[in-house]
Parts: sequence; structure tokens; C-alpha cells
Amino acid sequence: MRGPALDPTIGRSSEFRSLEFRSIQVKPGSAQSAGILNLDPKSTYHFSVVSSAGRTVGEPSKQKRIRPGTGLSGAAIAGIAEGIPCSLLALFTFTALLYLSVSYCKNTASSHGPTAPSLGPTVFISTPVLM
Repeated sequence: MRGPALDPTIGRSSEFRSLEFRSIQVKPGSAQSAGILNLDPKSTYHFSVVSSAGRTVGEPSKQKRIRPGTGLSGAAIAGIAEGIPCSLLALFTFTALLYLSVSYCKNTASSHGPTAPSLGPTVFISTPVLM
């Protein structure tokens, strides 16, 4: 992998602006990912991957730019602004339905009056009649 020098003294100088790339990591061909540590979160970095086999160097990949985050996007803010009232409306509806179902069950149970206790299951046994 190639990228600009990671030396913090060079990071803000004109040398960084020229985008001179140097090797910062060497990985085997079986590697699927790479981690780069100690980057300044307030700086912008450009990276490209260059494959090599022996002394043959391949074409560099498309440059990837990593820059500081800018906060929430407009779509994220709109989603949050829309989601809060909708979730409150759903919570209110659920609470109202729960209250109505409990009050309905209480009213129907008390309007029928007390029920007679059950004596348990009734079993009928029949015997064959001989003639």
C-alpha cells in the first residue's frame, strides 16, 4: 500500500500537497484488508494500492481519500426529525389500545355477574342393553 508520509511534521507542509506516495505497508497477496493506525483525525489522507510480483509493479488502484467527518447528513437529520414524532404516535396508539382492551375486559366481566363454580367435567357411562 502506498500513501503520503505519515510523519506529523510533514503532514501540513507543501510536501504533503505534492502527494508524493511512498510504501507504508507491505502485505502478502492473500491479505484481504489492511489497518493503518496513528492517523490524525483532522487531516485528509490519500491512499492507493499497488500490487507487485517480484520486481514487476502493477498499476496503482484508484486513490481513496479519507477525510474528517462533517457530522450528520441532511437525510440523517430529516430521518431523525421524522422518526421521533412517528414513534411517539405509535407509542400513544399502543397505549390507548391497551387501555381500551383492559377496560373492555373489566366491563364485560362485571356486567355478567358472578358465575357458578364448576363441579368439574361430567362423565357419562353407558352400558350395553341385552335383550
